[in-house]
Parts: sequence; C-alpha cells; structure tokens
Amino acid sequence: TNYKANLHKHHKNMHASRDRDIQCPECGKLFSTEDNMRRHRKVHTLVRPFACETCEKTFKTSGALRGHQLIHTA
Repeated sequence: TNYKANLHKHHKNMHASRDRDIQCPECGKLFSTEDNMRRHRKVHTLVRPFACETCEKTFKTSGALRGHQLIHTA
C-alpha cells in the first residue's frame, strides 16, 4: 500500500543507522539524501510561493499550506 511504502521510506531516511553525509551549506544539518537536504534548504529562503486562497497567507511548502488550510474548515 501507499501508506506502507511511505512509512518504509520515512524509516529508511529518518531512523536507519546509515551515514548522513550530505550537509546543508547554510546551517550544517546533515541529511541522508540530496532530496531531503534540498527540501530542507527552503527554510533558509524568503521565497513563499504557496498562498492560501482564503486569507492570502503565504508558505514555503505545499505541506505547510495544507496544514494551515485546516483552520478554515473547522
């Protein structure tokens, strides 16, 4: 299932005892994959390309926007 595949990927990336040798050039945080480091680097930018259509608040990631949108459905 998709859930199991995602859980396996999460465990491999976050909990497996493998080397984390990819370092963020901004803060030094270590990552096990280039993709994880690339995603992390968004925290160091001012770019916020994801905007809420209800209140126009902006976010750096689509996931942060999705989480925010829950406040409008309560």
